Amino acid sequence: MWYAYTATSTGTVQVSTCESSIDTTVSVYASCGGAEIACNDNGCGLQSFLTFNATGGQSYRVRVAGVGTTGNFRVSIVENVTAHDDASIALNWNFNGMVHDGESGVPDAPNGYRAVSDRGLLVSASVGDSVLAGTLRSETTGIVYEVVGEAGVLDIVHIGDRNTVDNFNHTFDEFENGDEIGIQPTWLPNSDQTAPQITDLTSAGVVFGADTKLGLLFQVSNGGGFFLATLRFDDGTSAQLGLDGPDWFFDQVPGPAANGVESQAQLGVYAGTQDVDFGNNGASLNVVEAVISTASLFAGGLGDFTGKQLTSIEFSDRSNTVAGYAVIAATVRDGEAACRGDFNGDGFVNSQDFFDFLNAFFALTPEGDFNDDGFINSQDFFDFLAALFTGC
Repeated sequence: MWYAYTATSTGTVQVSTCESSIDTTVSVYASCGGAEIACNDNGCGLQSFLTFNATGGQSYRVRVAGVGTTGNFRVSIVENVTAHDDASIALNWNFNGMVHDGESGVPDAPNGYRAVSDRGLLVSASVGDSVLAGTLRSETTGIVYEVVGEAGVLDIVHIGDRNTVDNFNHTFDEFENGDEIGIQPTWLPNSDQTAPQITDLTSAGVVFGADTKLGLLFQVSNGGGFFLATLRFDDGTSAQLGLDGPDWFFDQVPGPAANGVESQAQLGVYAGTQDVDFGNNGASLNVVEAVISTASLFAGGLGDFTGKQLTSIEFSDRSNTVAGYAVIAATVRDGEAACRGDFNGDGFVNSQDFFDFLNAFFALTPEGDFNDDGFINSQDFFDFLAALFTGC
């Protein structure tokens, strides 16, 4: 379907089919037969979302297409939207807990998919319109998330012990036997992941500005429950937030946002498996989105983190010990870039940063590991020099 759209003013325009029931693509052209300005496929699940810079009074052509299908769709065009910078955070994944292409039907594959309890989400786009796609845009907050879409790799942060969830009903098989319970996979040296799961973000260089938000996607099995997310910053301060998820089965509403959390709501309901490690389609599972912002942390009395660099996120302390907790994705919206050349954080990049780095480097303190690779060596020295001469 083609639409003619004339911009009423100059600014950023948003085109979306996110509320459609079919798989779509969207593209925008400068004129009939003119150059393509922007296009998108799967910007929000299997639907489409894009923005482009429009000139007031100019007419554009918008094309909406079904991907191998026909059916009902809804297209919306919104003018003068606020542009945001959404940066995906690479969490310290510890579990292959979602079903990707080729991972269903092989419960004993030594490197394959394993459920955190009796089910798991489907990521493969070939399964249907309700799958959890690689790129998701929240219809509530507009935050964009990147969900791991590659088969055979770790894709969630799991809190819990698969061998004890659901009252020990899904303990890994000792030997391969082809039933719905798999053997303990080679990527999981220890089934017990109840200890705090920490992602080091020092090298990401994310600084909280006045308008920064952190979005998290998660779900909880076997009745739902609470867990903690602790944000740690470069000056030694931290903020601990409580997050709440309902039971992941079907359409359920999470509890209200806790102190310091800006919002907490269901992201949506997506296709899931009907068995344990077999990975066959047959259930619907909800996913929760929680948003933490500089403003909500301050309003909650947890501190003013404006200008501070986020160094780690820690997930811990689940309330329901028979449930598996899965953190699926994280995104920082409108974060600011850290000035890594300002080693001592005094607001200036100068010779004092050089001397302070040398002191840390030769004293072998943790700060001397400038590139956060776990070693203090010549590479840290060269990386620091590059940051120092780059400035801010």
